[in-house]
Amino acid sequence: AYDREVKSDLLGITPGPVVTSAAAQQMARSVRELLGADLGIATTGEAGPEPEEDVPVGTLFVGVADRNSVRVHHIVLSGEPDEIRASAAELALLHLRRRAGLDVRLRAG
Repeated sequence: AYDREVKSDLLGITPGPVVTSAAAQQMARSVRELLGADLGIATTGEAGPEPEEDVPVGTLFVGVADRNSVRVHHIVLSGEPDEIRASAAELALLHLRRRAGLDVRLRAG
C-alpha cells in the first residue's frame, strides 16, 4: 500500500507518520488477517529523492507477521529512489522467506 489513505483506511494504521516501526507492524498484522494468510508482510519507508516525513531518505521498515507476533526490521539504504525501492523489495522478500523457515542467502552484488 503506497498511498497513505490505503494504509489508514484499509490496513488500519494509526493516523500520523507512516514511516515508522509501528506502522510496519500494524500493516503486516492487518495484511495477514485480511488475507487469512499464515504470514503477512509490509514495508514502509522513504525512497526519496526528497523526504516527505521527518526521516532520512533510505529509511525502511519491514514488518513480517505470523499468528503470534510481528517482527519489524529497521534498515537504512542508500542510492537513487529506484535503487532504494528495488533493494527494499528484495529485503522484504528475504525477511519473509526467513520467517517462513526457508534457507536464504543474499545474492552477491
